[in-house]
Amino acid sequence: MLIDEIFKKQRSVSKPLVKGSWYRVQWTPDVAASERLNIGIAFVDSDGGRTIQTIDEFARLRCLYGQEVIFHAQLACQIANELVQQEKNFSELGTPQLHFIEGGFAQGDSAAQILSRLVSDLVPLSISSARSARHVPVTRKAASKSVYEALALRLGRSTASKYIPEEPTIMTNDGFEIFLPFRREADGKLSNGEAATLVSADFTKPEKVQSELLVGHRDISLALREKLFSQGEIFILRPNKDSMRKDALNYAEAETDKFARYLTSMGIPFQQADTSQEITEQVQEWCLAS
Repeated sequence: MLIDEIFKKQRSVSKPLVKGSWYRVQWTPDVAASERLNIGIAFVDSDGGRTIQTIDEFARLRCLYGQEVIFHAQLACQIANELVQQEKNFSELGTPQLHFIEGGFAQGDSAAQILSRLVSDLVPLSISSARSARHVPVTRKAASKSVYEALALRLGRSTASKYIPEEPTIMTNDGFEIFLPFRREADGKLSNGEAATLVSADFTKPEKVQSELLVGHRDISLALREKLFSQGEIFILRPNKDSMRKDALNYAEAETDKFARYLTSMGIPFQQADTSQEITEQVQEWCLAS
């Protein structure tokens, strides 16, 4: 009886597992040869959320096919990312050189954990000869989804959706699509209340870090300029100190610090966090502070 009670208690406090279907992302460098290479993994959770992780180093491909293949491989990864993020039926939209092959069922603590495990097992090209551990960045969409799941557990999905709507983007009058996933009331109303965005500096590529930070500032600035919301705030996920190369970490941290100083000088409210869990807690408190 005591053992049964322990297991029941453990199940009651355990975090719900993320479940869904995973897909191999395959690319054919030479259509004539018909060889398919695994360049990533896509995952669709039970709620329809879509995430993807593709290779970001191409040294092994260069050894196999030459320097000119890198551009085409990068383009294939970019197209794969866009299809998965933007198209619900992405698996049916492959090309002669790009394919999405369903692999089956998967579950884990988070989509990021599932992707990391599957990529490690099934995408040999992701393993760099220069390092044994591969940094898996936390994207702004992945972090935002984690915030929603935490808030849904706390308040229920219908209530959580009032603060974190299913569609996180808004089209401005000038035709810009801006990412504002978090909303809260002003004067007792959610409409025309306050909004916040999330940016991630958890990337190894300098140009990616810069673009993430600049896009976050752009989104808040446009929302306030067009008076879509009364106030705006930016949540910043800082780079992961445990898994990033030292040179990449130093650059990402320097860019994040510079961005924070700029926001301070412009009077734009912001908060920073070192982990997804920390930023989840910050956003929850912000949403419920109205």
